[in-house]
Amino acid sequence: MIALVMAGLTFIAGCVSAWLWFAASRVTIIPSWAQGASRFEPVDQQASQAGWTAGILQAAERGARLNARAALWSGVTAFLGGASQVLVAFTG
Repeated sequence: MIALVMAGLTFIAGCVSAWLWFAASRVTIIPSWAQGASRFEPVDQQASQAGWTAGILQAAERGARLNARAALWSGVTAFLGGASQVLVAFTG
């Protein structure tokens, strides 16, 4: 019975890690000037590029954070899967 519970937890942890990796792949780049109150692209080329650069960095940070959480959940999945198999082997 406990092996079945462990297998269920393994499935849930695997789904969580898959969802987090999917979310990380869907992170979009929004320039910083589009996040502010005006939402209009600056006429100045350097200010526009700076906004895009800041947006890229923010998106990379969000994606990296989601990837780190997904990797952690993937490790939990591997541990639970291994523990489930060990329980099955010993309880027979």
